[in-house]
Amino acid sequence: ATLGWSDAVAETLTEAEELALKARALDDDSTAAHRMLGRVYAAEQELDRSLAEMDRALALNPSDAEAYGSRGATLLWLGRLAEAIEASETCLALDPNPAASYYFNLGLAYYLAGRHDDAVRLLERAAARYPAYAFITPGPGDWFWLMRQPEMPAPQAVRPWTEVYIELAARLGILERFN
Repeated sequence: ATLGWSDAVAETLTEAEELALKARALDDDSTAAHRMLGRVYAAEQELDRSLAEMDRALALNPSDAEAYGSRGATLLWLGRLAEAIEASETCLALDPNPAASYYFNLGLAYYLAGRHDDAVRLLERAAARYPAYAFITPGPGDWFWLMRQPEMPAPQAVRPWTEVYIELAARLGILERFN
């Protein structure tokens, strides 16, 4: 989970990777196995490997909304904004009940691509649907304020997604809400 917690991150990721590899070995045509392995690789900052697994999942099932959402996130962290937007929009078009993180990723991609109004509109809809999701819940000085500020530059280099989330959470005061 995006806002999940583990006291043993490395061990949890190792176990998840082992299980995803085992599932893929049992059935190389399993979209779920490729999708899970892609998510593990993304968490480990192996973004090219993550993208390859998402692409394999989509080759097997071109209607896999979760794979499009995860592909969009990976492309976002690679700085490939146009592709991230396309994949994320496809995810939301295919899934009537997507995870809140897919809205956040698309909103951030819109913002970084200079589509500030689209970002705000999307995240306002998402906040109404997911009021408890800290990264899209409006409030004084948080995401909606930031989205209206044009000075946040597009990424010049690939950065770990965890670093981006933590920086954004710190700027928005989200971390203080949990203390």
